[in-house]
Amino acid sequence: MNIGPKYEAYQKTKRGNAEVHTWLNHIGKQGRGTDVLSLSIAHANVKLVVAGQYSEGGTNYWDSPKEFNSLLLKYIHDNFDEIRAAIVADMEAGEESAREATKSELQAALAELSAA
Repeated sequence: MNIGPKYEAYQKTKRGNAEVHTWLNHIGKQGRGTDVLSLSIAHANVKLVVAGQYSEGGTNYWDSPKEFNSLLLKYIHDNFDEIRAAIVADMEAGEESAREATKSELQAALAELSAA
């Protein structure tokens, strides 16, 4: 079903949130043999970028240093439960906001149809 841009945005948000929850649900599950699935620092990476120019023709982007990235990754890993809870709350709020915007879009369309 394709109703309008707000509905499409809601569907995209809902699909993205479902994908995140599916990924998060792997953590702590029983794997092969005695393995329990967990976050891996060894197979992860993170990099931040500062963007902007001091002068015309100057450098546009500065990648965060490797040493900082390693510490940031360790911090994320060590505080993952807290970070995950905050991200999930933001995702759910975003989905609710998109759902409410979709309701407004649908109500406006129904009002227009009723008036016709």
